[in-house]
Amino acid sequence: MKKFVQFGFCVIMLCIFLAMSVSAVGTYWTFDDPDATVEWADSSTNNVEISQADGAMVISVLGDDPYLAHSLTEDEQFDAAAFPYVKVRYKITNLMTITSEFFWGTDINPGPAANTNKQFDLTGDEEWAEYVVNISDVETWAGKVSTFRVDPIQGNILGEETIYIDYIAFFATEEEAIAWTEDSQDTTAAEETVAEETVAETEAETEAEITAPAETVSETMDESSITAETAPVTFDPIVLTIISAVSASAVAVVFRKKK
Repeated sequence: MKKFVQFGFCVIMLCIFLAMSVSAVGTYWTFDDPDATVEWADSSTNNVEISQADGAMVISVLGDDPYLAHSLTEDEQFDAAAFPYVKVRYKITNLMTITSEFFWGTDINPGPAANTNKQFDLTGDEEWAEYVVNISDVETWAGKVSTFRVDPIQGNILGEETIYIDYIAFFATEEEAIAWTEDSQDTTAAEETVAEETVAETEAETEAEITAPAETVSETMDESSITAETAPVTFDPIVLTIISAVSASAVAVVFRKKK
C-alpha cells in the first residue's frame, strides 16, 4: 500500500513539474551544438560563410545583402501566433550600430518576401548581447512557420563583417523570453529526465511488490499438492494394536472350529 501511495505521489509531482516547466519556449537552436550549426550552414545563403567557434555560429559577411534562410523540419515548424517573440544572442566585431532583419515564410504567407520581415538594431561593442524582438505587430506573422531567414546586416555593407550567434529561440510572451537562458533550458531538461526516471523506478518497485505475493502463493500451492501426492501412508500405533488384536482373535476362532 505504501508503494502505491509513493507511486501516485511521484506521478502527481511529475505532472505538476511538467506543467510548470513547459516553458513557453517553442522551437529553438543553440549553436554550441555542431549539428544545429551544420543545419543552418546547409541552408539557402547569400554572401556569408558559416563556421563554428567558441560554442557559437560564426557568420562571416562577404558582401551585400547577406543572409541565411533555414527551412524548418516538420518537428521544428510551429504556429506563429503562439510564439510571437524571438530571442537572439548576438556578438558583433565592430563598434557600430547596425540594422539586422528577420524574414519568414508560413503556410498562409509564403516567403521570405518583402512583406514578411522585421527589422531591429544591433549594438556593435564586441560584447555578447541578448535581443528580444516582437514580431506580433507584423500582419504576415501568421500560420505555420516553415522558413526563417536571418539577415545579419540589412542591405549593403562597406567591408567584411563577422557576427556571432549563440542561439535563436521563440516564445509566447516577452517575460518568458527575457527570463529564458540556454542554461535554464539544460537544467529543465535534466530535471525532467530525473523526474521521469524516479516515476519509472517507483512503478517498477510497485509492480514487483504486486507480483511477488502472487508468485509466492502459487509456489506454496504447488509444493502442497506435490507433498500430498507423494506422502507415504501411515497409521496411528493404537489403531495398529486394535487391528492386530482383532486379527489374532479371528485366527483363534478359526483354529477352534477346525478342532
